[in-house]
Amino acid sequence: MSMKTGSATNSTREESHEESPEPRITPEQAGIEMALDLASKGDLEGALQLGRILLDECEHSEEPLTRMAFHRLLVEWSSQLERPMDCKRLASRAVEWGSKKLGETSQAVLMARNSELYWMCEVGYDRLAARRFPALLEDVTRTLGADSELAWAVRVNSAMPLKAAGDFEGASIVYRELIVDMARILPADDVLLMTVRDNLAEV
Repeated sequence: MSMKTGSATNSTREESHEESPEPRITPEQAGIEMALDLASKGDLEGALQLGRILLDECEHSEEPLTRMAFHRLLVEWSSQLERPMDCKRLASRAVEWGSKKLGETSQAVLMARNSELYWMCEVGYDRLAARRFPALLEDVTRTLGADSELAWAVRVNSAMPLKAAGDFEGASIVYRELIVDMARILPADDVLLMTVRDNLAEV
């Protein structure tokens, strides 16, 4: 313990120190850091297992945006392990949780909704996804703008159900219209624009 010297300066320092405790690390933050460490060492299975425990035990997150970012990582890790159904389930869980905490039109939730529809198409729920894409695109356009990257991503993904149904002409129309809109803003060699051109070439 420090001795009392009677110095106003020392007294102020001590009070300042007492009023500024070290930031508290929550169990959720500690768990996320452990999962990230496991993933960085190549143990995606362990990271996912820990992640699922965190989602179950830390329902009331103090940092909802951090939680949504962690959801995205869990989906990415499951994708790397080639588990599309797990990706869909995790994305759906992110949408459900994020919608309650942040609202359906929060940017983080809009991203999760797009991810959910993408993985629904990947696992065979393309007809259901097709019915949901218009509402998502409307929300993204209203919230972030028609020329946002997320709006473009939603439009690209909305062609997936068309291709699954064999409607390649419909998918090509989606790509062509998107290319026109993107070309107004992006240079011809932009990677996003080139990716959509590749998608069009494939159909």
